[in-house]
Amino acid sequence: MTKQFTLASLCLTLTALGHAQEIIVFAVPNAQATSPNGLLTTGEVIGNWTDSSKNGHGFIRERNGGFTTFDVPGAVATHVSSFNAQGTISGDFRDAQGVFHGYLRSRAGAFTTFDLPGAGTNPGQGTFGENVNASGTVGGYYFDKDGVAHGYTGTPGNFTVFDVPGAASTFTASVDALNPSGDVVGGFPDQNNVNHGFVRTAGGVVTQIDGSANASTYITGITPGGAISGLYFDSTGLHGLLRNPFGQITIVDYPGASGTLPLNVSTSGRLTGLYNDSNGAAHGFVGLPGSLVGFDAPGAGGGANQGTVGVFNDPANGVVGYVIDALGVRRGFLRKP
Repeated sequence: MTKQFTLASLCLTLTALGHAQEIIVFAVPNAQATSPNGLLTTGEVIGNWTDSSKNGHGFIRERNGGFTTFDVPGAVATHVSSFNAQGTISGDFRDAQGVFHGYLRSRAGAFTTFDLPGAGTNPGQGTFGENVNASGTVGGYYFDKDGVAHGYTGTPGNFTVFDVPGAASTFTASVDALNPSGDVVGGFPDQNNVNHGFVRTAGGVVTQIDGSANASTYITGITPGGAISGLYFDSTGLHGLLRNPFGQITIVDYPGASGTLPLNVSTSGRLTGLYNDSNGAAHGFVGLPGSLVGFDAPGAGGGANQGTVGVFNDPANGVVGYVIDALGVRRGFLRKP
């Protein structure tokens, strides 16, 4: 583990819509790409960074702008997926044989690794740790020896495996897809390769989620109260969705956008994600459906596959995500509320 401090963290302030909006753009030292995907209640940012060999590693950006970088011992590459209120981080790592394994990292830096019984041992197979909730329950999926994915929840040594009925494979979502009650969300392709979302309760009841008929649907998050964010493709384009705990779906379209992708929903129901303009550039947004506020991080490119992407939001601490500039370089950002 290394701890680094850098002046590469750029503190830039924008003024928009008549109020101050502070967006801090930063990069892990020596990183080829920096991709935040979480914001602790204590203000630390977590995420992934890529080295010159294109291998991934984890990072924690502290409130003072310093960085702690980490890898699971023995890993060729480490991926950060999620976290909980205690500062435990979940994710997966790739070994020298190309096989994946799940892990938990405590706030103090201790690692616990795990593998699901039945996980494949060929390159690209293995166990993926996608989520951890406040009680320490882990959610994720694994690929078996035949390359079929299966979902799981539980704790190391005491996992429950599940498959969505009719699914060709079952995948859980990551970052914020397992709530304190143990409800987990994700997606699955059916036998016709059409993707659907699902929510599985802690008691094992599975409900399929579709944005509209004949649409490919992808679920991205769930709140403690059971509200679910996601997106879907249909004949009219790409749309966001917010499903309330009673199963009612609100379609989410950013005004004038060619596509809207909510990537997270906070405990208060505020969404964050990205919308695409007519040039294919991405812009971040945050807010409630019908009152989304768009934003751009400093240095964002304006072409296709460039721009600003909001990944995770917390009303008290802001939005984290990444920005891609005109040269295709990816950096992280923290947008303060």
